[in-house]
Amino acid sequence: MLQGMSGMRRDFVACHLRSQLGRLKYLLDVVESQKVNSDYTREYIKRVEEDLRQIRKLCVCN
Repeated sequence: MLQGMSGMRRDFVACHLRSQLGRLKYLLDVVESQKVNSDYTREYIKRVEEDLRQIRKLCVCN
């Protein structure tokens, strides 16, 4: 999927994927520490999902 992208766009997508990975790692740490607020977790996952959809659109619309 990333083969047809310019280097600049590839770097942009990679940067945003790293950011989402960091957010998911943070959420995993929260869940594993058992300091889970289900509403907070649900909203946090929803934001990550929306951001990933935007990144996917960038890749598809390339």
